[in-house]
Amino acid sequence: MEKQQRKLSSYEWIFLTGYACWLFFCLMNLTEWRSLFPIKDFRFYFTYLGYGMLALYLWEGRGRLAASRFLMAAGLMVIGILAAHFSETIMASAMVAWLIAAGGVDKRRLLKVFAAVTGAVLAITFLSILFGYLPNLIQEGESVRVRYRLGFTFTSYASHLILFLSLTLIAIYERLRWWGLVLLLGANYLAFRFTDTKTDMYLAIPLLILTFLVSACKMDHTISRMQVLIILIPVLLLLVSYGAQYFFDAGNETWAKADEILSSRIRLGHDMMMSTPHTLFGQKIKWVGANRGLRMTYNFVDNSYLHEGLELGVAYLLSMMGLYTYAMYRFVKKRRIMLIIAATGVMIHGLIDPQLISLTWHPFLLFGSLLFEEKEPSAGRNEMNRDHKTGQLAMQ
Repeated sequence: MEKQQRKLSSYEWIFLTGYACWLFFCLMNLTEWRSLFPIKDFRFYFTYLGYGMLALYLWEGRGRLAASRFLMAAGLMVIGILAAHFSETIMASAMVAWLIAAGGVDKRRLLKVFAAVTGAVLAITFLSILFGYLPNLIQEGESVRVRYRLGFTFTSYASHLILFLSLTLIAIYERLRWWGLVLLLGANYLAFRFTDTKTDMYLAIPLLILTFLVSACKMDHTISRMQVLIILIPVLLLLVSYGAQYFFDAGNETWAKADEILSSRIRLGHDMMMSTPHTLFGQKIKWVGANRGLRMTYNFVDNSYLHEGLELGVAYLLSMMGLYTYAMYRFVKKRRIMLIIAATGVMIHGLIDPQLISLTWHPFLLFGSLLFEEKEPSAGRNEMNRDHKTGQLAMQ
C-alpha cells in the first residue's frame, strides 16, 4: 500500500502557490507570448514575492531555526544583495530569498510543482504554434542549420526545458522503466530535430540510459563506494570548467577539436576570462548573445560557472557551489541515487549552458535549502524518507 503523504502546512501552501506563479511568468517570459501580454511586468512583481516568502519563513520558524543556520542564511542573503547591487541583476538576490524560504517546504512536492508548471508552459506554447497563435520562427543568422524556436524567444530554450523536465521526473519517481526511457528519449530527440540543440541531445542520451540501467539493476549500493567523489562533484566540475577555459590553446589540435564540438564555447570562455577580471561581489556585464541581432558584437559565455563567477562574483558562485555540495552530501547520506544522477546532469549541463544557478530552468538548486532546516525536525518533516515498496520520495 502506498505511504500516505504528510498534509501540507499553511506555509507550504503559500510558498508552493507563490513559487508556481513566479515560475509560470518567468517561463512564459521566455516565449513569444511576452510580446503580446505584459508578462515581464508580472514576472517582476512575483520576483519580489520571494522576499516576502523569506520573511514569512523566518517568522514561521522563529525559535525552531538554529542560530548557526540563521546566520548562514543571513550571510547568504547579504552576498545575494551585494551581487544584485554590483551586477544590477535583481534576480540574484531574489533567487537567494526563494532558496532560503524553500527550507520549510517538502521537496518532492516542490519538484512536482516545477514539473507541472514547466509541462503546462511547454504545452501552451506548442499548442499555440499548432493553432497559429504563435509563429514557429527560424533562428536568424543560421547559414546552414535550420533551427526552429518552437514558440520561444531563442532556439535552444524548448530543448533545455525538455531536458530539465526529464531530469525532474526522474527525481520525482526515482526510477525509470523501459517505456519511460522511450518516451523521454523520444521527447528529447524531437526537441533536437526541430531546434538542432546538439549539446542537450549529447547529454540526454547517456544520462537517460544510465538512469534506466541503474534503476533496472538496483545499484544503490554503489553510492557507499564512491561517496566522497559524489559529494565533491560540484567542486570537481567547477575546477574542470575553469581549468579548461584557462589552459585553452587554440593552436593545439586537441583543444581546437574539443572547441569545435562545443561550438566555440571553450574559446569564448577563455577570451572572456583573459579580458574580464573577477570581482568578489560581481559587476555589470552587457551580455550579447545570438538572439540580440547580427549588428551587435557577440559577447556571451555559455559556461555557467564562468558566467556567474564573472557577473555575480566569486562569493556568490562559491556560495551556490557550497549549497550544491551540501545537497549532494544529503543525497549520499540517504542513498538517493536518482537524485544524484539528476543533479549531476544539471551540473554537467552547466559546463555548456548558463542555467546552473537559475531557479527558472530547474529546481535542483532548491535542494540547497536543506541547509536551512529547523534544528529539531518533527516527525515526517525536514527529513528525506522513502517508502522502499513504492520507491516514493518524501524530502523536506
